[in-house]
Amino acid sequence: MNLSPREGNGHGFLILRGIIVLDVTIESETLMKKIIVLLLLSVLTMSLVACQTPPTTDTGPIAHIIEHLEEAIPQQINQSFDLPTYASTQILWTVGDTSLDALFVYAEPFFDKEITINVEITHQNTTYTHTFTRQLIARDSALNVSTLYIETATTDPIERRSSQDITFRLVSTQNGHTQVVFETDQAQIRGRGNSTWDMPKKPYRIRFREAVSILDLPESRTYVLLAEYADKSLLRNTIVHKFSSRLEHLSHTITTRVVELYLNGEYQGIYTFTEQVELAPSKLSFESIPGVLDTGYFLELDQRFFDKGGVAGLDGLFVSGYPYELIRPDPTHPDFTLAQLAFIQQHFLDMEAALIAQSGYEDYLDIDNWIDYFIVQELFKNVDVGWSSVYIYKKAGESLRLGPLWDFDLAIGNADYIDYAPENWYGMRAYKNRWFQLMMAIPEVREQFKLRYLELYEDDIPEMLEAVSALGDAMSPLAQRNFDRWDILAQYVWPNPPGMVGSSEYASQVEYVHNFIQRRAAWMAQEVRSDAFAQGRFEP
Repeated sequence: MNLSPREGNGHGFLILRGIIVLDVTIESETLMKKIIVLLLLSVLTMSLVACQTPPTTDTGPIAHIIEHLEEAIPQQINQSFDLPTYASTQILWTVGDTSLDALFVYAEPFFDKEITINVEITHQNTTYTHTFTRQLIARDSALNVSTLYIETATTDPIERRSSQDITFRLVSTQNGHTQVVFETDQAQIRGRGNSTWDMPKKPYRIRFREAVSILDLPESRTYVLLAEYADKSLLRNTIVHKFSSRLEHLSHTITTRVVELYLNGEYQGIYTFTEQVELAPSKLSFESIPGVLDTGYFLELDQRFFDKGGVAGLDGLFVSGYPYELIRPDPTHPDFTLAQLAFIQQHFLDMEAALIAQSGYEDYLDIDNWIDYFIVQELFKNVDVGWSSVYIYKKAGESLRLGPLWDFDLAIGNADYIDYAPENWYGMRAYKNRWFQLMMAIPEVREQFKLRYLELYEDDIPEMLEAVSALGDAMSPLAQRNFDRWDILAQYVWPNPPGMVGSSEYASQVEYVHNFIQRRAAWMAQEVRSDAFAQGRFEP
């Protein structure tokens, strides 16, 4: 700054950094000093403000870092990944209140959700913060975009009772990058299912030579491809297994994944890739020794037992009008003895007697497990609760437990041959599940059932309803391809009720499922508080 007089006219020019900013008359030295002081303060203030303003991200090293991070952090996250680092730059990462080191550790959400990843970058004594918005993907979400390619070794059709060799190649999207996640030619395929096998879109069973874990499912040699042909939401099994995973009294719950299947180059649509119900070290696991009475037992209530050639007293039980197939110990094993069948049958009889007497039943069954199991069956109004796929197990020296839960494609209002509405009790009727009926006849058990259900109604069911919507949103683009292949949305497929027929929009199927669960959950919450429930009356 300088002040130079202008000759001959008594004026001077105040020059700031070489720029003329004021033409003043030099008549008052005091006035001039005041002006200089004000201008100096102005310059200092502007300098301080400039020092406090963070650098822009338009140019400079930090801009390049932010640009690189935008590309490096996956838009959709379904795996852990390394966080970028830069020389001479300090980067601090947080997600919510959690600080991250050099690794973003994937923790599966209950359903797909948006998260914010915060970064604080310090470069050359300058600190800048930025927020990245990303989507965290659940493993059972269709957003994982998994495609399964199966090629059979021959042109022979796939049969239900016999297997044929295949090559198996699974491609999946992991953090935005498509890659082969599993591939082998050491596998076989055959058909599976009962009523579902007669549908145009076939379900399959895959068996590998060695036990493997695929898409983070429990390690096993056997996997299942459910076609979900009659379930136009394509979600019922996944929804039930997802909900049951929240119930701590169920020892093992089934996990599911969404895949699009190409069989010999031909697109087959959406399938649920899931576990086979079995005893295995990574699943439901306990010792079951042929020839030992007090060993582990694994059975299935199956009304088709006799149709499949089962013989009571030889490879299964017939107790109080219900047939139970013995799965383990294996009745065909040379060390198996009929005394083992008599042992487990007597346990069933003693348990039923204790339930009828309403005394001592806890010596024979795990009541917490039974309540959780039947809450699931009743909440989703499963047609098979007294028919089939009701699995039972007893570990050596322990009480009887139920599970794993299985087969819910004809649940959640998808069966026109029953009372399929969201209202009315279903499973504990005498002609449905005898054990459920006997259990619910006991006042103390009803009270325990009520309290447990209301706990789930407040804490878990609201989140499950959010999950239904999220699963549907994720499935929607893939569902379009599925129903281009199988043009059935607006057509009747056994046993769809009228509410599932007529709309050509996939979203209406998801809405049907969501509304059913919401209405039934509310109805059950009301009913368990009623006098009729307290008195053990369940008639419509």
